[in-house]
Amino acid sequence: MRRVPLGAAAALGKATRVWRGFPIVYIIVCFFLLPIMLYGLSMLFEGSKGLVALGTVLVIFIGLWLLRTIYWFKYKNGREELVTKFAARQRKNDAINNLPDDMDKVKSDVADLKRQIRVLVEHTGAPEEEIFQSVDDDDAEKEKLLDNETSGDSNASDPDVVKQSITEVQT
Repeated sequence: MRRVPLGAAAALGKATRVWRGFPIVYIIVCFFLLPIMLYGLSMLFEGSKGLVALGTVLVIFIGLWLLRTIYWFKYKNGREELVTKFAARQRKNDAINNLPDDMDKVKSDVADLKRQIRVLVEHTGAPEEEIFQSVDDDDAEKEKLLDNETSGDSNASDPDVVKQSITEVQT
């Protein structure tokens, strides 16, 4: 008998570890929504025969839905799907929370690249636009070669021709 509450506590702890928002959802559902729903359902059985019939139909639908959910959870990989969804939601929340820190790193990397470009411009004497244009041209040539390779062009499918073309673009 001790296994039931301990197993439930372990499952709740695991769900909390996977997604930190789970305890809030659990409290809202178990202590607010479920009691209100059950109270409303019980009130249907105290009214007229029509309300009793409606309550009976609702109880049958809720029972069938509950059985289907249990079947899905145990036999149709429902547990893994829930854990995957919880983990994805937590990763999304972590990414949103860490975005300012990540942006600071990106900004510092961009500043470093700008410094390196200034050094390159000073060293070569070439204008910045020319440097960026040559980089863009190289990227466009590489993309064109890769597109030809995937489109089934006879010369592009030959690995030696592709290697030679890429080497020409790089020089």
